[in-house]
Parts: sequence; C-alpha cells; structure tokens
Amino acid sequence: MKRFVIYISVLLILPFSIGRTIAQPAGLTLDSCYKAARIVFPGIAQLSALAEMHRLALENIRVTYLPKSTFTASASYQSDVTSIDINLPMVSIPKMSKDSYKAYLDVNQLIYDGGATKARREGQLIQHEVDNLQVESDFYKVKELVNDLFFSVLMGSKMQEQLELGLSNLKARRHIAVSAVENGVLVSAQLELIDVEIITQQQRLVDVEHAIDGALQMLSVWIGQPLSRESRLEVSSPPVSTGIRQNLRPEQALFGLQQKRLEEMSNQTDARTLPVISGYGQAGYGRPGLNMLLNEFDSWYLVGLRFQWNFWDWKQTTRDRTQLRLQEDIISAQKKAYDQRTQAQIVAVETDITRIGELLKLDGQIILSREKIRLTAVSQFDNGALEASDLVARTNEETQARINYEIHKLQLIQNQIKYLTILGQQ
Repeated sequence: MKRFVIYISVLLILPFSIGRTIAQPAGLTLDSCYKAARIVFPGIAQLSALAEMHRLALENIRVTYLPKSTFTASASYQSDVTSIDINLPMVSIPKMSKDSYKAYLDVNQLIYDGGATKARREGQLIQHEVDNLQVESDFYKVKELVNDLFFSVLMGSKMQEQLELGLSNLKARRHIAVSAVENGVLVSAQLELIDVEIITQQQRLVDVEHAIDGALQMLSVWIGQPLSRESRLEVSSPPVSTGIRQNLRPEQALFGLQQKRLEEMSNQTDARTLPVISGYGQAGYGRPGLNMLLNEFDSWYLVGLRFQWNFWDWKQTTRDRTQLRLQEDIISAQKKAYDQRTQAQIVAVETDITRIGELLKLDGQIILSREKIRLTAVSQFDNGALEASDLVARTNEETQARINYEIHKLQLIQNQIKYLTILGQQ
C-alpha cells in the first residue's frame, strides 16, 4: 500500500507540458492514449517544420550546379599611368587617363567539384531521417510515462474495490457486534477495536483515492483530455513471445543513420582534396576596356575555364578524418551501451513475467483458503468464541490476498506491455 502511494507521488513530480483538449471516449485503452498523446506531443509539431527545413536545404544544395552571377561596378583614380615618352612622326600615342571606370557581369558555372555537392545532398537526406527518428525516440519516453500512469490508475482502482469490500465486511460485523454489546454478550472494547479498524481502512481508502486522482490528472495532461474517477480504463493481455527479441525501436535505426551520415561527411572531406573545375565569363563596359591603349569607354567580354586544386591544407583534412573516425567510435560505443541496457531491461522484464505468472497460480489457492478462514472466524465471532482483533486480522488477510491477486494480474499485463515497448513492438 505505502509503496503504491509513494510510486504515484514520484510520478506526480515528473515535468510535463499541457496540450490541447480532445473529446473523451467512453472507454479508454492504452492504444487510444498513445494516439491522443501523439496529437498533443509538442515534438510532433516539429515534423512539419523539419520537413520544410529539409526541403529548403536540398534546394540550396541543388542550386550549387546552377550558374552564379555577380554584378560589379567600380571607379578609381591612380597617381600615375603607363606612358610612352617617344615622339614619332605621323604617330599619335594616346595618353591614358588617371581615372578609370568599370561595370561588368561575372558568371561562374561549376562543372566538377569532386563529388562534394552529391555528398552534401546525401548527408542532408540522412539528416532529415535522423531528425524524424529523434522525434519518434522522444515520443517513446512519453509512451513509457503513459504506461506507468495508466496502470497506476488501474491498480489503484483494484485496491480501492478490495478495500471497500473489506470495509463492507467490517461494517457488517460491527452491526452484529452492536447488538451483542447491547445484549451484554460482547464487551464494548471489542466494538471499539472494530471501529478503529474501520477508520484505518477509511484512511487507506483516502490515500488510494488521492493517488488515483493524481495519476488521472497526470495522464490527462499527457493525453490532452479530461479524466475523472468515472473514466473507464480498459486493458487486455497482449500476445507476447518472450523468446523473440527483435528490437524495432527508432533508436536502433538512429544509430545506423548516424554512422551513415558520418560516411557522407567523410566523402565531403575527401572531396576537398580533389580539383574543382568551373567555367566563367565576364561582360562589361568601362574605360579602359581590354585594350589598355584605347583611352575611351568600350565594351568587352571574356570566357574561360578555371582549375583549382587545394593540394596542401596543412593537414586540416587529415585532422577532420581523424575526428570523424573518433565520432564513429563514440556512436559505436553508444550503441553498445544502448544494446546492453536494453538487454538488461528485457531480461529483468522476462524474469518478472515468469515470476508474476507463478504468483498468480498461487493467489487463487490463497484466496480460497483466506475466505474459508474468514468465514470460520465470522461464525466464531458471532458465537462469542473469537476476539474482535482476530476477526479483523482474518478479514484484512483475505482483503490483502484479493488485492495481491488483482495487482498481480495487472502487473503481468503491465510487464508484457513494457516488454513490447522496450522492443518497439507496442
């Protein structure tokens, strides 16, 4: 009982963010909770923004192969100009002006860049998948919280039912005890003992009811719909094959994509060491033109090919490659840690499923025995052959046995669902 209340209290201090409200269904299942939680999960709203960012990034990469145009205009004055101080008969050598003017359009067309643009495009495609999977991975954490809260409400409700049943039995015995005290068959101290136990049971009910309310409020926040004690939560045992451990979680694909993204980054790094070939052309107007001896405004143009090769970069490319290899090692280590943690969680859950299944087989036998013992105690108490404290103890023992049975049933389903959630099959 105390562990349940503490468990709910811990869940209540978890951070949360409120979402928009949707209509409450008649029966609430875990699957409907997942769907509702996905609607109000803030991360899902990022997907459309991520898609648009991805589209814009790809468009920017695509235009790398399109011509790039630059318009330039300038005016300058220089202190001296080239001149020819020779006087030749019948030859007039023009004198250059010290001021010059130029306006031209420069066009560049990339022809070959060593595969750098292609690597950028592939890297962007992978990055988009990584971003989407990261959102899905974050949502799985929400699903785990929804699971815990959902079963907290169910377990609390079962405990409430059994406590109310036990309280009803105690009140029935009290009614008989009152008559016995009035007839002098039972001392009043025995009646007071039953009254104290009734109040104690009522206290337990208060704790459980508030714990249920708290879990419902938290669940309401995560799924974005109002919930109350009248809300009907439904759950059934899912088919689970504990021998099959195929992990479908987004984290698995995420590690693979991160490694693939590093490969594309490595391709971009390699491309920096390859030559870049581009074509260019200029067309302009100014003074002087291409003919430096013509001291007047003139139009001009030129076209050509440009070959650029950065063959020495002071080992910057080598250091970048080393960094990428180290990042690959880090991702590999993170994946191993994730696999190890997942394996440990699966083993623990499989153990719990087996353990709880065996407990359930024994719970039925215990309940039958406890019920017989309580009925015998009731008969003895009614005949004055049993103390009230013993009757209370027998009643509590049966109530606890029934609570254990209901809790174990829910714990079995909870662990089955937890198993599927860990592997991404839920």
